[in-house]
Amino acid sequence: MDFGRKEAVNVLVRCVLNSSPEQIQREVSHYAKHDKIAADDLRKVLSQVAGISDFDAQKVIQLIAVEGSIFASRFSSMLEEAVLDARFNSQAVQKFNQIIQSSGQVLSELFASKDMNHDGQLNLPGFTSAMIGAGDLSDQQLRLPDYTEIFNLVSRHGVFWYAEYILEIDPKNKQHFSKLNLSERDSRRAESSMTMDHNKSMDLQPVGKAAAT
Repeated sequence: MDFGRKEAVNVLVRCVLNSSPEQIQREVSHYAKHDKIAADDLRKVLSQVAGISDFDAQKVIQLIAVEGSIFASRFSSMLEEAVLDARFNSQAVQKFNQIIQSSGQVLSELFASKDMNHDGQLNLPGFTSAMIGAGDLSDQQLRLPDYTEIFNLVSRHGVFWYAEYILEIDPKNKQHFSKLNLSERDSRRAESSMTMDHNKSMDLQPVGKAAAT
């Protein structure tokens, strides 16, 4: 990875940790027309939504702008790269994974107790509530901001597929999800989708420690 791209991805890592990928994407979609967003509008999004200075936003814009505009799909690809990098380097996610490995059954039951639809999905309030209940599971000290960081980095489209993620970290927990209303398609995805994301993160060369929130 060249230096300019490394700097741009680092900026987007901070954006992801300050906000969330979904919120950033929503704002980009709001401004985008015909899959393009003006450089000034992207600068506005990164500043107002993610708290990034104009100077740092320019590092992203200079890399991907063409004649004053940016393809939204190209920005989305770079944002996804930043999410994978942030997840790979996040101490909060690493601690969360350790809790799954040491107390997967109890954590699975806590997540299931917050899953009103029994479909293996949780939103941020449900995830946070379960994690607060899991506070005594290990000596891994996680705080409320850590829960938000973890959710933003392991969720997709604002939803945490907890069965998928837990199975990816520790397949031995499969028995704890027998009561979920997962379709055959969802079941296959629970065994493969997060593994694919994990493989992507393994292929990614980390560009530096994720910034603390």
